[in-house]
Amino acid sequence: MIGINNTSGDTTTTTQKRRLNTLQNHFLSTPVNHLLQAFQNQTNINNNQHSQFTTATLSSSKNTNNNNKQLNDYIIKAKIHPDVLNALTQNNKSIVALESTIISHGMPYPKNIETAKRVEEEIRKQGAIPATICIIDGIIHIGINDEELDKFGKLGMEKKVMKCSRRDIALVCSQNGNGATTVSATMLLAHRFGIHVFVTGGIGGVHRVLNTNEIDPMDISSDLTELGRTPVCVVSAGVKSILDIPRTLEYLETQGVTVASYQTDEFPAFFTSKSGSKAHCRLDSPMDCAKLISSNLQLGLNSGMLIAVPIPEKLEAKAAPLTKAIEQALEEAKMKDIKGKEVTPFLLQRINELTGGDSLRANIELILNNARVGGQIAVQLNYIQQLQQNQIKLSNELFQNKSLLTSIYDTTTNHYNNDNYNDNNYYNNDDNNNDSSLFTKIGNYLFHKTHSNNNSSNHLQNNNLQNNNNQIIIIGGSVIDISCSPEKSKKLILKTSNPGTITQSYGGVARNVCHVLSKLFQSSLSTTNYSNKKDYNEKEDYNKIPIHFISAVGLDSFGISLKKHLENDLKIISKNVIEIKNNRTAIYNCLLDENGDLIAAISDMYILMNDLFTKHVQIKLLDIYNSILNNTLQNSLQENLQLNKLKRVLIFLDSNTSVEALETINQLYTIHNNKNNKNNTKNGSHLDLEIFVDPTSVIKSKQVVLAKILDKITFIKPNEHEIYSIVECFTGKKFNHLNINLNNHLNNNNNEMVTIDDCFEILLKQAKVKHVLLTQGPKGLIHATLNNQNKMIKRQYDALPIRKDKCEIYHNVNGCGDNFSGGFLFGRFHNYSIHESIQFGLRASRLALESSKSVNDYLSFSLLLND
Repeated sequence: MIGINNTSGDTTTTTQKRRLNTLQNHFLSTPVNHLLQAFQNQTNINNNQHSQFTTATLSSSKNTNNNNKQLNDYIIKAKIHPDVLNALTQNNKSIVALESTIISHGMPYPKNIETAKRVEEEIRKQGAIPATICIIDGIIHIGINDEELDKFGKLGMEKKVMKCSRRDIALVCSQNGNGATTVSATMLLAHRFGIHVFVTGGIGGVHRVLNTNEIDPMDISSDLTELGRTPVCVVSAGVKSILDIPRTLEYLETQGVTVASYQTDEFPAFFTSKSGSKAHCRLDSPMDCAKLISSNLQLGLNSGMLIAVPIPEKLEAKAAPLTKAIEQALEEAKMKDIKGKEVTPFLLQRINELTGGDSLRANIELILNNARVGGQIAVQLNYIQQLQQNQIKLSNELFQNKSLLTSIYDTTTNHYNNDNYNDNNYYNNDDNNNDSSLFTKIGNYLFHKTHSNNNSSNHLQNNNLQNNNNQIIIIGGSVIDISCSPEKSKKLILKTSNPGTITQSYGGVARNVCHVLSKLFQSSLSTTNYSNKKDYNEKEDYNKIPIHFISAVGLDSFGISLKKHLENDLKIISKNVIEIKNNRTAIYNCLLDENGDLIAAISDMYILMNDLFTKHVQIKLLDIYNSILNNTLQNSLQENLQLNKLKRVLIFLDSNTSVEALETINQLYTIHNNKNNKNNTKNGSHLDLEIFVDPTSVIKSKQVVLAKILDKITFIKPNEHEIYSIVECFTGKKFNHLNINLNNHLNNNNNEMVTIDDCFEILLKQAKVKHVLLTQGPKGLIHATLNNQNKMIKRQYDALPIRKDKCEIYHNVNGCGDNFSGGFLFGRFHNYSIHESIQFGLRASRLALESSKSVNDYLSFSLLLND
């Protein structure tokens, strides 16, 4: 049995002991994430350390008796990396398992350590969490840190690590030994810890017969039998080319293993992309692979899947020399009488020597390629599982709601209590089918509620929306956008009149973000058709779009039009949009060239700097936040719940507002911290507050510095010019903003070189901003933040290419950044990871680039998911 120990040393309560002792007996035979969730709910875990779960010595060391010390020697121990633990317990991240044999037996030191780190980093780049599995000093490790990785690599070099298949795990653990997990052992442990995707170089298989006169020994790797009984997806470069590939595929078929080649029809052969054998099926995208894994798990087949990813053609070893090297290595293995699990390491090392290192280079590249694909598959699988969990919540809500069940099914009459249903249309009233009729009716009810277009059809879905009680507050401009473009394909000529097109639309950074969010909310919730005015009920339907918009317009025709647009088109309450007398509604007038790129613009935003609007922001922001928090607390007390009904409040600011208005964030932050401290003391509840700032322009970007709110900001989204302006204002140094070169360097008057990375470091470490999202136009975006060791980490996201077949005639860049912000906030609202939210933002941006309007008419949640 496996027990769990709290590394903080706190004395565990009797209730905790009882629960853990009950669970530990089933640790390796039940979904481990259930145990981890139960434990995390009972015990505080310090995620800043490498969390260790050890055996049943659950009290502090001072109270540990001799019996417990003796028992500790006989219980298996497991250690879980904090990132993996968080992903398992919160179920908010994808996890990819990695084997450890390649570290200890597959490559020389330190190349093995370098490769292992590169593989883990590649998986992280895809948005997943790597979990290298091994056994160190008898302790099963699910994910290892750099120190443990280096130690394990050196142990392998010193021949102090045993190569472990399924049969060896118990032996190594019982003897406190060191074990490198093969494919079979990694699959087993990954499955026990709830991990469904596993990346490796190549799997074992049926060994070749070295002499046709010999009796066929049928040396079969345990990898194949494990694939037949463990439901984990293995992503590899196929079967090692030193093996008998046709026989291996035949054996996998016998074991009931689904074998799919990735983006090819031919099964790959490790070092080369072609083996001469056909795969059972072909899958062409990470989502296709994720669907296969999900279906396999849902069906409970209890067999694994193999996704064979060919090595990139430009990297594969040349077939002829490799074949010759393999034959020579096999002959040498026979002559030296090398057998069993020692065969593969010997052959790989010898082939590398014979090919002058080509096979090792190819080995590294194929593993990195596999990690890339495996990480993408894991992310898509996690997305599918999130959707499935939402459906489970919907079903749980149905069965927990007694009145709702009564409305579906009357046990005395076996009929629906809803006159809109016709029994004959939905199920067969055959008396012989009474046992299943209730489930049939409930299924039909759910289908009807999901797909019907009448007003009552949204009950379950809207309840599901209410369960996510996150809220968004948006502060900034409501603007009339006027765009001027020359005729298509005609070059713009300055200082004269140009024939072209002038378009007017609703704009403003904050309003554009509201527009994006409104379209995404309405499309994702399948809400009532608002275009039919008689179906629209102000009091009831406004609550379906959880956006609080604080803005200002003038008492003019533009202002009246904007308020009607907010209410009728966006379904957003306009009571927080103040009308200011004797002020013009904000106008943004831009001139675009023949390619739709900005030449110049004039913005009249004086209304947003008005004292009345500043006071309006100061009052409304605090009122709305306190109202959200108080309503949530009241609902939580009524339902005897903690603050899990409201998890996150998102605040979006554009810098067109005054410094005094932005300073209100400091006051709100104090209120937020006081409330959280009070709630933590009472019931351990915590409310997240995320503040997202768009600097909007070089001139306006300094507003957030002057308001002294940088340390309150969760996300800031400057471009390359704005980030220098912000840093310049923060540091008090003057830079020449026109000298940003291709290497992202900036020269000041003293010829000091200031890089983008320097700006990241200043904002993250000195100004205490949590995340910087640097937009780079057609180059994409860089996300920079600090890790737990206070070291900067960053990730480049490429911009998505524009699709010419989907572009409108006068498409332009107007609103591209605002669409990113809206897509990103939508992801954060629905508790998607930062990586996934960035993907939403990039997809929304592309749709904006393909449109002549600031927000694409076709923007929808389903389009973001499938774009």
